[in-house]
Amino acid sequence: MSRGQSLSAGPNPGDRRAPDGRTWHQVFAGNDRVQALGGLRYPSGNPITQIGAPLAQGYDHSVTTTGSIPMPVRSFITEGAVIAHGLVREGLTPGRTSHQWHDIGGMSVASLDNDPATGAAGQVTPWQSAEYWLTQAMIAYRDAESVVVPRICFNQGEADLTRPRGWWRDAFRVTYGQMIEQIQRIVGQQTAPRLYLRQTGGYGHRGSRSNEIVLDQIEVVREWDGILVGPNWCHLVDNYDNRMVHMSIEGHIEMSEMYVWAIAEVESGRGWNLLPGQASRAGDIITIPISTRPDEELITVPGRYEGYGGDPAHLGLEAVGGQILSAAVSGENILLQVSGPVTAIRHAMQNSGVDYRTHLDANGYGYVEHRSLLRTTLTKTVTLGGQDFTLERWLPSFQVELA
Repeated sequence: MSRGQSLSAGPNPGDRRAPDGRTWHQVFAGNDRVQALGGLRYPSGNPITQIGAPLAQGYDHSVTTTGSIPMPVRSFITEGAVIAHGLVREGLTPGRTSHQWHDIGGMSVASLDNDPATGAAGQVTPWQSAEYWLTQAMIAYRDAESVVVPRICFNQGEADLTRPRGWWRDAFRVTYGQMIEQIQRIVGQQTAPRLYLRQTGGYGHRGSRSNEIVLDQIEVVREWDGILVGPNWCHLVDNYDNRMVHMSIEGHIEMSEMYVWAIAEVESGRGWNLLPGQASRAGDIITIPISTRPDEELITVPGRYEGYGGDPAHLGLEAVGGQILSAAVSGENILLQVSGPVTAIRHAMQNSGVDYRTHLDANGYGYVEHRSLLRTTLTKTVTLGGQDFTLERWLPSFQVELA
């Protein structure tokens, strides 16, 4: 299942065409093994004809599905649509896969649970929509050899970016625990779905304020034995609405395909999470080990933000309680020369207040304020619609304390 707020819902590219001449909607449609449920309706009685719905309207729960249908990719190209397409393409699902997006843009993680007293006042529509859809899926696929929800792909956080440290973690525990219970109860599976999480990326203007949610997200990945797919800030954002939040179609495809790559690696027994270890200081040198794989090492990418407001200082690293004099990488380690009583190092957690809406390219695309020049050497190229997409493993936002 794919859950989250509007970054999970994805963009609507309209009639824009891929290099091979197809619309981007057509690129992700037309595979008989990538499906949705037919016959579903809004409470108004109108049919639901796209996968990026029903949003805040919810479903008409009195309707029974007519069965599985080819996935109708219209309007929004959801994260789940790209993931489902990729799972089938890469042979990561043995049979059919079905998807529908149940959530609402701008919703807090606390609005995705079943308690009307949390999150937006009285809001339980996303929970009810997932409950109904899972029940209908069991009807549509009742003749299948098995039905399973192996993973939850979770992309939410921008709505909660100003929350204090620990708030998002605690709210996520409730919401995600309920999602697991819901799936196991309705589907009947014993194994809990694996968590695949995107890390919140920050804003392109107005400041990201506390930024602490990104630390909560690393904590829940460790707590739930989850997979941190990658940070959202490394993908281009389209400023079409002057809000500088939502991905460009290219950035959205890259972001969604990162799930597919992560799933393939994890289910083949290879490592994925890029997380910081315990930082140490010897004299004026701080070393931060990163959990890279044996087939990759850290590299820097200077000039990445040329034309987009400029590269961040010190590769995107900041010192708390002192100063960074220089920053470099070696193998799996970040090496910092510092001065003063440094108590912590932060990475890609800038709160500059710069309005990056004024630093866009000719397409109106740009990057948000959380920025880094640190990724690994491991990449993958995926071709969709005649266009090559290079997937890269960027380090997440993090903070490490100095003993």
